[in-house]
Amino acid sequence: RKLTLLSAVFLLVMMLTQVGFANGAYKYTSKPHLRVQSAQTLIDAIYIPVNVPVADVRVSLHAKVVMYSSLRITLRSPLGVSVVLKEESGNASATPLYGSVGTSRSHLLFQDGGNSWGQQPNDVPIAPENPLATMNGVLSQGWWQLEIKDERSFAINAIPQDGYLEAWSLFFN
Repeated sequence: RKLTLLSAVFLLVMMLTQVGFANGAYKYTSKPHLRVQSAQTLIDAIYIPVNVPVADVRVSLHAKVVMYSSLRITLRSPLGVSVVLKEESGNASATPLYGSVGTSRSHLLFQDGGNSWGQQPNDVPIAPENPLATMNGVLSQGWWQLEIKDERSFAINAIPQDGYLEAWSLFFN
């Protein structure tokens, strides 16, 4: 009887972990390894099966060799609510971000109340261009999209500085 109860508890824990729920927070991740190219737009999506109102939304990205100054990054909810996480700055002399997945040089965390984009983005949360609190109350179920648009043109960049979106995660309570 104890074994049956223990098995049921273990199964419940496994199910909650698989849907991304732990410690009162949800986390869903995509690891697409998609190429970010000059003058192109890429879209990746995460399906969230649970249907709860979201709050305290955070978005993390792992990318490598990307010229962040030329990117416009937008999060879109299943119901079409959009938040611009990062606006293209037009600063052609900005330093590209180099690094491998999991290193401090490749991770960005967008969170309300974070530092401004002009500060070193690699080891502290970054405030999005528009508040992620805009998503508060939106129901979670469905496809959440991350859109990355590289605003550089081929004419300006003789040598493209393409990169890869290795992974991104969506967190909410």
